[in-house]
Amino acid sequence: MEAGSRILSKLETLIESKLHHFEQKMNNISQNQISACSKLENYSFKKKGHEQQFTVNAKVMDKLRQADSFMADIGDEDSNSAAQNAREKISEDDGLGEASTFDTAKEYSIFARQDLIKFGFLIAEEKCQWEPTQQSVWVGYFWDTRDGILKVTEDRICRTELFLESLIKSVCKGVVLFPVKKLACLTGQLISMMFVFGSVARLRTRYLYDCVNSRASWCAPVKLSSGAFDELIFWRENLRNLNKSPLQSESGDTTYVCVDASGSGNCNYANVFVDASNLGVGGYIQGSTESDVVGSWLESESNLSSTWRELESVYRVVHSSIPELQGKEVLINTDNKNVCTVLKSGSNKPHLQQIAIKVDKLCTNNNIRLHSRWLPRKYNTDADFLSRCTDSDDWSVVEWVFKVLNDKWGTHTYDRFACHYNAKCKKFNSRYWCPGTSGIDAFEHNWVGENNWLKSGTMHKDRSAEDRRFRQFFHRHSTEDGRFSCKL
Repeated sequence: MEAGSRILSKLETLIESKLHHFEQKMNNISQNQISACSKLENYSFKKKGHEQQFTVNAKVMDKLRQADSFMADIGDEDSNSAAQNAREKISEDDGLGEASTFDTAKEYSIFARQDLIKFGFLIAEEKCQWEPTQQSVWVGYFWDTRDGILKVTEDRICRTELFLESLIKSVCKGVVLFPVKKLACLTGQLISMMFVFGSVARLRTRYLYDCVNSRASWCAPVKLSSGAFDELIFWRENLRNLNKSPLQSESGDTTYVCVDASGSGNCNYANVFVDASNLGVGGYIQGSTESDVVGSWLESESNLSSTWRELESVYRVVHSSIPELQGKEVLINTDNKNVCTVLKSGSNKPHLQQIAIKVDKLCTNNNIRLHSRWLPRKYNTDADFLSRCTDSDDWSVVEWVFKVLNDKWGTHTYDRFACHYNAKCKKFNSRYWCPGTSGIDAFEHNWVGENNWLKSGTMHKDRSAEDRRFRQFFHRHSTEDGRFSCKL
């Protein structure tokens, strides 16, 4: 219950600060515009909407000035009477209380009701729920303190589903232009559910935001981009799956030294350290002796921004470690603050947003709950070292030699030990995940029916272990008709 109280306190503080800032900004803008327009004689507005807004603002400011003048003129007794009349018209709405026991909650309820009556508020009893309960609907959310669950109400979910379905059907019929207010409305609905959905609500509405921001005016249609359509599909498929959140706040832990998950017996947690240099990728799982991941960049990749390289490193390290990370809570430790932000909320830069979505899809498909944390570079030296390592087994024959052997043994269809920049065939296996790979670890895949290209000195630093896996693999497939062409 204490965690639920902290959440409500944070939400109230956030709403009040945003509302106060917005009201102050709008008030300043209105005063400046009214003052400027009033000084000009025969001022003509270019747009009718601007003229209408000026008229409304002028009336509001005039009423405020009259109210200030009135309060300054009346005496204390009249002031108290005016305050009482105003109090009777105040609408106090959307309040919530909580306690650890039913009896304590009942006491709080009685106390709050009596105080409201004492201060002269008129209570709309039909809208109130004074009897304590562990399951209640409040401000569009279903609060279940018995099971510690927070959900968006079914009514809101159904309305959003209908909205999504109507847009998707329109696109399937060839419609690509939509009223900007319609897309803004949908985006607002999804963002308003972020309290339950978490940061994915921001990550998966970036392209919809781009469409809204591309408007010529609020009355003009906008073109729905392919990325925005992908987001519509995502929400249609995942809206209900995401509609469940624990009633607890996120941890504010900022310590840099983590307990070894394997040593503590917590098998559902993995602590991953990742780094990228201008040479390549490096990463490992804390407490796992054979989890080191290394890789090299293409020349074109090494020239990209450090944030792109760090994000891509996260994707490659996680992808290469799926067997160990599947179904776990995973904490990504990185020395790049932008990575934490992009993984959580996405980016307005398309090439970074694409990687963030790839990471999110990968984690969703493998039931990985990903979190990220920034730490100073001095605490990430091991991953930094791995990112600067080069693999001595990462070599290949020159093209003319491969062509000669192709002519001699027939066209090879599968390169079993390669990576994205030295593969000799369209299909290849790699030690770690890299772009284009058909699978990690060639010994875990079926070789039958392929003309396989192999090279020695790959896959393992321990050559005896490599030779042992070779023998076991060939013995297992000795009765099958796969062809194994081997270059030594």
